Amino acid sequence: VSFRIEISGANTLSDEIKAVIRGITPDKELSKIGAMFIVGMFDERAIAEELASAIRTTDGTLDVKITESTK
Repeated sequence: VSFRIEISGANTLSDEIKAVIRGITPDKELSKIGAMFIVGMFDERAIAEELASAIRTTDGTLDVKITESTK
């Protein structure tokens, strides 16, 4: 099982949010699909939870979810 973070609620991500992502998960790719930003994949849910929490703390207006993939 792998996990990814889906971020919606903004057309662009602020430099502050990008810095949070790079600071916690420098080896993970950030991509945009439609109106959603994706960070991942994560082997451990705990790391995804840590990043999601940090993103929510930095910008509470963003919708941040963790999704599971069994691929």
